[in-house]
Amino acid sequence: DCGNGIRTYDGETNIYANTLTDNDVGIAFVDSSGTAHSNLVSANDIGISVSGGITDFITTEISTTPDVLHNTVVNNTTAGITVVEGTGSMGDKSEVYLVAGNIVSGSETGVWVGLDTASVMNNNSIGNTTDYLLGAAGDMELDASNISEDPLFTDVDGGDHSLQAGSPCIDAGWDTEFTGTDYDGADRIVDGDGDDVALADMGAFEFSDYCPDSDADGYQDDCGQEGDVDCDDADASVNPGATETWYDGIDQDCDGNDDDQD
Repeated sequence: DCGNGIRTYDGETNIYANTLTDNDVGIAFVDSSGTAHSNLVSANDIGISVSGGITDFITTEISTTPDVLHNTVVNNTTAGITVVEGTGSMGDKSEVYLVAGNIVSGSETGVWVGLDTASVMNNNSIGNTTDYLLGAAGDMELDASNISEDPLFTDVDGGDHSLQAGSPCIDAGWDTEFTGTDYDGADRIVDGDGDDVALADMGAFEFSDYCPDSDADGYQDDCGQEGDVDCDDADASVNPGATETWYDGIDQDCDGNDDDQD
């Protein structure tokens, strides 16, 4: 166990694609700026903690503050993401933060922002005792872009927090000036839901395995995947769930055989 997995102080640091686990705090920004993005942060007491930004000592105002973007923050005991006032004289300065595109689950408090000047956008906080606690008085209105829905992780028990097809986190993240790659090094912004609009996904993992259902029969086209596959993408009456019609020369249920020839 460690105090902080990564701790920054009085500087600008970009923290990208790390695994932070079994610490008091996974990532700690203290009177700093920079970005934490595409990290997997799990099994700490607090996942990501932000307090204060960098002060411009000429104007004595905070000039830059950290952004917490597109991280997967799971099973941290006390809180997933916390944002509070800076230390010392920093506490009286104007502070603006961005917490966006994260998936947070399995904590006492998911996203806890203890001030009124943060932007909390396009997050999915789910399965926490309290999913969102926002504002100095705890009464800041939650933006409608934030959700609390099952992210459809691939294999939680096996530690695979990538997204499955149909996840509400696909193409639902923070997309402003966000480029690059995800936790696994895959291209960060791809069209994951087939609507011809590429948006970043929530969390550290970008979903890139979209496969269409061309005839809208509830079964995906053959994209090389395992499981039930539609054997005729142009005919909605032909799919693995269909009932076989004998003696018509058509394999309605996609089992590889037409029953009239068995």
